[in-house]
Amino acid sequence: MNEEPKGPPKIDLEEILSASGESDDTAVEVVGMEPAASAQGSAQRSAVQAKVDLEDMEVRHLRLRADFDNYRKRVEREQTELSRQAAAGIIRDLLPFLDNLERALQESEESRDQAFRAGVALIHRQVMQVLEGAGLEAVESLELAFDPKCHQAVERRTTDDYPHQTVMDELQKGYWFQGKLLRPALVRVAFQPETPTEDDPDHPDRDD
Repeated sequence: MNEEPKGPPKIDLEEILSASGESDDTAVEVVGMEPAASAQGSAQRSAVQAKVDLEDMEVRHLRLRADFDNYRKRVEREQTELSRQAAAGIIRDLLPFLDNLERALQESEESRDQAFRAGVALIHRQVMQVLEGAGLEAVESLELAFDPKCHQAVERRTTDDYPHQTVMDELQKGYWFQGKLLRPALVRVAFQPETPTEDDPDHPDRDD
């Protein structure tokens, strides 16, 4: 009889593992170790990247919040200034009426009609209460040093009765409105020419 051709010898994996002293579980553990380590490293990298992204989002959020707060404050300042300018325009138009009312009050002091004088004083007081409540304030002038920021000199008068550059008279009242000058006061300013010293040729006591 013809013998069947022999194929390659069969390898018994169990015998090899038994001969080497390793079990199937150990083989599985060795084979699966590399993918587990790779997955753990990938998870760590993802966690680090997520933390970086979160910090970046927090920084952008804080920056946007600061920008919005600055924008809100700027809008509020602009609205406040627009309201102030609108109110200042109305009050500026009322100043001539207030000037005439004060002239009437001064002239009423010479009147014998007590009722008329009291009525004018009452109207003036009520008008000033309303305007002062809105932020109007008179510029102080009389017997104070001339201040170009709130005074407008219409005349300089030579006199020894007042110190040099002192307001002698107030011809028209000036006003502040909410801390800003609404109208300068028209004033007359005392002027004293420089007195020549003994070294000056025009000094009367100079000996030639």
